[in-house]
Amino acid sequence: MKREIKFRGIPIPEFKGYAIDGFVRGYLTRRFSHNADKNQKQIQQIYFDEEKGKEKAYVIEVDHETVGQFTGLKDKNDKEIYEGDIIRNQVNKKYKVVFKNFSFYFIALSDNQKYNFEQYLKMLKKANVFFELIGNVYENKELLK
Repeated sequence: MKREIKFRGIPIPEFKGYAIDGFVRGYLTRRFSHNADKNQKQIQQIYFDEEKGKEKAYVIEVDHETVGQFTGLKDKNDKEIYEGDIIRNQVNKKYKVVFKNFSFYFIALSDNQKYNFEQYLKMLKKANVFFELIGNVYENKELLK
């Protein structure tokens, strides 16, 4: 499965104005801060050039805990599905999307069952089952219950 490699993250407060639906989307970059006391901190940023139709590119610092990779899939409403999203199928079973050991997985919220992304999608397509994006683990923690 060939997919576009891109990421999203929730910007730190100074950059909230650049967010669309709470996130900025684009390419992930990392850098280290250099303080006088020689403590280094890794800073994750999203580089993007799709901001509201402008031709200027931006580098936005994001909360590193909210960074998620694009799966290459869209839900039944044509919304992109990212790592950290919560989706549900037609029978209202909910899943969390995770990226681990270089692969995407669905984790069923009802029983913590882990499904290999690509194999599970092939099975669901045969059964004509579709997913709907209903939230994410960062902004909708109540969906994890």
